[in-house]
Amino acid sequence: MVSRFEQELQDAFDEFQRRRQEAVDVHRGLAEIEVTVTAPRTVVSVTVGQHGQVRNVRFPSTAYRRLTPSELAAAVLDTITKAQAESRDKMAELMGPMTPPGFDLKSMMDGTADLDALLPKDFDANGFFGRPMT
Repeated sequence: MVSRFEQELQDAFDEFQRRRQEAVDVHRGLAEIEVTVTAPRTVVSVTVGQHGQVRNVRFPSTAYRRLTPSELAAAVLDTITKAQAESRDKMAELMGPMTPPGFDLKSMMDGTADLDALLPKDFDANGFFGRPMT
């Protein structure tokens, strides 16, 4: 017969193994993120990786020839920005189950998080750890 302590220990170990596998799966999924976005009229197609790094830029049609250099540059930059945003969205979706409840990972990643709400300036650490801070 297994004691209560041994069962609790086994349950904790099982939970650790489950969370470890979840982390491995998320890590693997993050490494596989690749997003391709094509601009309107198929002017340009951009592929980015998990951190938004540009992996490929293609001009799948001759539509780019009808654009001025500044229009083409704007189309390329806009397409890169959209691909990077989709990449961040995929990262946030994959990492969502591993983040604390109520934590908006997407806003943290895109720089729009309210840090004052997340990390209040008037935090009182006294008693937070079960003993007064000196």
